[in-house]
Amino acid sequence: PVSSEGQGAETIAYDIVRGAGIAKVIANGAMDLPRADTFVDRHYAVVRVLGISFGYTTRELRNAAFANVPLEARRGVAARRGMEEKLSDIAWNGDSSYSMLGLLDNTNVPQVQAAAPSTGSDRTWAGGDKTPLEIISDISSALSDIVDVTNQVHKPNTLLLPIAQFEYIRKTPYSDRVPMSILRYMKDPDNGYDIDMIEQVPELKATGPGGEDQMLVYERTDEVLQFRIPMELRAMPPEPRNLEFLINMESECAGMVIRYPLALNKVYEI
Repeated sequence: PVSSEGQGAETIAYDIVRGAGIAKVIANGAMDLPRADTFVDRHYAVVRVLGISFGYTTRELRNAAFANVPLEARRGVAARRGMEEKLSDIAWNGDSSYSMLGLLDNTNVPQVQAAAPSTGSDRTWAGGDKTPLEIISDISSALSDIVDVTNQVHKPNTLLLPIAQFEYIRKTPYSDRVPMSILRYMKDPDNGYDIDMIEQVPELKATGPGGEDQMLVYERTDEVLQFRIPMELRAMPPEPRNLEFLINMESECAGMVIRYPLALNKVYEI
């Protein structure tokens, strides 16, 4: 989820919730009510400005006017793409130089190693020793860990995989007797996994602690996490500079805000 609230702010305050207090039966006029905020830590994300630019020379402007054709738009498109690629990189990997957190570098998010196969030692899915049922078990364990550690408060609905692993479960039957793929099996609501999104993302390749591929499961809601972009990409008026006109573009970003890190789970060596 992406949030564009807070334009003009220099910092964004948010709470990281590590657990929740539990209510109890109290006597009339009791003074010792349990606190719900015992496991809440206040954090601040600094809003950073991102910039990119492109330009046209005065000769290019004259040529376009003479030919009665619009200016070539590819430079502006390239500038927009450059901004989007930077924002995507921050969303996944953060930017340690500016204290911006992403999905993968947030140490509050649990990260575990995939289980060993019953036969052999290679834990990876494609080309390793895992059977289809053991792959399903890897995914099921990643999902159930979130449900268990949050006492069913959070229920993951999203599974993200590197491209190779996504393609493997898309093509591989989950059973010798049933042609249904592992992917279709996980999506089938009758199997009780409640996953409504399974996507392939190249950013998960070789991102484990030792360079292993990993998957990410999480509850995809605004309450759990938001990528904060207080100001969307904005182009400034053309600025004359020597013999060209420069168009500056800027955006604001505060990185990935994860309020409930226990509602996410990373599993590496898959």
